[in-house]
Amino acid sequence: MRSYLAVAAVIAAGIVAGAQAPALGPTFEAATIKPSDPGSQGQFFRRQPGGRFSTSNMPVRELVRFAYGVQDFQLDGVPAWASSERYDVTAKAEGDPPPMPPGSEADPMVLMFRSLLAERFQLMVHRETREMPVYALTRLRADRLGPNLEPSTLDCQAIVTAAQASARAGGTPPQPPPPDDRGRPTCGIRGGFGMLAGNGFPIAQLVNTLAQLVRRTVIDRTGLTGPWAFDLKFAMDPNQMPFAPPPGAQLPPIDPDAPSIYTAVEEQLGLKLESTRGPVDMVIVDRLERPTPD
Repeated sequence: MRSYLAVAAVIAAGIVAGAQAPALGPTFEAATIKPSDPGSQGQFFRRQPGGRFSTSNMPVRELVRFAYGVQDFQLDGVPAWASSERYDVTAKAEGDPPPMPPGSEADPMVLMFRSLLAERFQLMVHRETREMPVYALTRLRADRLGPNLEPSTLDCQAIVTAAQASARAGGTPPQPPPPDDRGRPTCGIRGGFGMLAGNGFPIAQLVNTLAQLVRRTVIDRTGLTGPWAFDLKFAMDPNQMPFAPPPGAQLPPIDPDAPSIYTAVEEQLGLKLESTRGPVDMVIVDRLERPTPD
């Protein structure tokens, strides 16, 4: 099955920063947007060398989430059609913009994608901060972690830099190391139905991914620094999926013997999701229209 599987303030819920007009930031030099094939089941956001970027079979709601780097529960005001209508995007940036740390709003490709949505979908948003239930990710014990969480030995920035240099020189980009013996991908996070694995990213990326599954903001209070490798297996609730699978996609049965996501985080990672309250950054959609035709 394909993966469906991309944080001293005074809390004042409802403080509006003002609706943002169509972005004036960087733009793609060329882009096409087309409705997805109704029979398509694969879904992805894909970035490739040479400034190429594409998406496949993604609901418009997910395109907005990607552009603003928020979880589904941080998005409000999206019209109903944007959760069901799916589009394919193919775009080309000038040159070969380097990738930025995951989740960075300064990533040129993400800013270009934001501009594309403003131009073609007439997207306008504003931001608010609301006090809401959140989870704090903490360590169960100060002296040890769980068996499925360990420091990573990967230098992902060096791997990316070498691949880009080779591509610019016209050579064949070096192949990244294969997944390790536990199936953890190299410099990435792989998620599926009831599983999660990653290698080479800071703990913040695990935090962001957990937030998608528990549908709350997760605040990192582990104190863990540097890159990490982890793998997690748990009982997947279909309601926990970050977004709805394509129409007709068959989901695997739920493993009745698998632990809940909360138990799995404790037993396998040696961490704990503690319920609390805190400020949550929200993106409120003020305008969103179906795209102009190519």
